[in-house]
Amino acid sequence: MTDTTRGRGTGLFAGAAAAVLWWGVNALSVHLTYNDTVPAAFAQLVLPAAVPSFTWVTPQPWPVLAPALSAVAVGALTAWFTRLAGRAATAGRGLVVFASWFGVVAAAVIVGVAIGLGVTIADWPPGRLYNALDAFPGPVQQAAVWGAVWGWIPALLARVGRRPSARLLPAVVLGVIFTGLAVAGQASAQLPSPTGQASPAPTPTAPATPIPTAAPGAPAADPDWCSATQVELSLSPEDGAAGHRAMTLTATNRTGVDCMLNGYPDLAFGDAASSLLVVHAVRGGSFAADDPGPTEVRLGAGQSAKSILGWDAQPSDPAHQVHWVAAALYPGATRTLLPAQVDLIAGADLGYTAWQAAAG
Repeated sequence: MTDTTRGRGTGLFAGAAAAVLWWGVNALSVHLTYNDTVPAAFAQLVLPAAVPSFTWVTPQPWPVLAPALSAVAVGALTAWFTRLAGRAATAGRGLVVFASWFGVVAAAVIVGVAIGLGVTIADWPPGRLYNALDAFPGPVQQAAVWGAVWGWIPALLARVGRRPSARLLPAVVLGVIFTGLAVAGQASAQLPSPTGQASPAPTPTAPATPIPTAAPGAPAADPDWCSATQVELSLSPEDGAAGHRAMTLTATNRTGVDCMLNGYPDLAFGDAASSLLVVHAVRGGSFAADDPGPTEVRLGAGQSAKSILGWDAQPSDPAHQVHWVAAALYPGATRTLLPAQVDLIAGADLGYTAWQAAAG
């Protein structure tokens, strides 16, 4: 076998191993972090997922096509870079392995840049120009970490394959490939389906809790604050792109008496049966909007104030999906049930801004 033929073959083996590792690590990372098996910060270091997690829960065929295309791209670039590194076969073995490893990192970063650009373009125009590139660095950084943590495997295979006596190379590579496929297949199978076919929810051990009509233990309201009888609450349809979601909660004064809002609305969430769902709602901004902080908003007749709710796209989980938002002007006020057909589920993180004057 000539050096050229051997280099081409080992490049293909290294590329195949890189493609399988890319797919497997991304799928396993999403699976483990979604089920809270490992902390997200740990997964980002050991199982970095350059393919954004929301890709796996988008409509078909993207949950399969996007990770597969990125894996093929990583494999093809790895094959090319390892062949280039193999041309330095007269150098020390360690140098060739490190050169190949660097090639795997470069291949991953190139694909990470493509993913980041794709997410940015898909999310264009952004809600705020200031955040136009927020989605770009994540895939690039995670791709670089993936190459640094896992790139040695394809690089080592490329080096081993250049030995004339490497008759076991096909068996080694096939073992890596089939192991990676098994891991990726198991992780993908346990991910919730974007078509709504989620894994059955466990049988509840306690009866469902109705949504409380008001937040317990809230301080007394200021006499100048708006009341539920003065103000009408409404909720906009869900809006968003590229994995980010937003809704606007609007409070409109329907009387001829001025009133005041100062602070944050009170929020609770319910399923289709109006049973309480625990959503991690946090006061503050999100991708959708900055939080101006509490400020006095005086509402005259017909005037409105708004609070913007923002969260990341969630996997399909019909048993724990939000169908109702119970909103109040402030904690302690009577809540109003508002219908909401959104991809928000129990356990999700949501940010919401303080009341601010609405335009118009």
